[in-house]
Amino acid sequence: MQDTGIMLLAVILAITSLQIDNSRERSSSQPLPERGFWVTEISPEREVTIVRYYATSIDLVSEKTEKGKLNIKKRSTRRYLNKKLSEELAKDSLSQSIPKLYEIN
Repeated sequence: MQDTGIMLLAVILAITSLQIDNSRERSSSQPLPERGFWVTEISPEREVTIVRYYATSIDLVSEKTEKGKLNIKKRSTRRYLNKKLSEELAKDSLSQSIPKLYEIN
């Protein structure tokens, strides 16, 4: 009976370690923006994707319309949107003047 408990514990630990390893692989393969975030909205009647770029402070920086339907499951699409986000944030003069939370004394 005690052997069964030890075997069950070993199986649970093995499954847990596999889940932890998989989450690490996924997060490293997901390109994430350094600052801010973007949100996409597909408009089926116009065959376009509306992309809204936000600063970290949840302020809307800009809204752009991309031709076609963007598939955000693709890594290249996420990289493209992250690059556009950094360009939009660089244009935003307000985000550069606001001090970061950790810079406030």
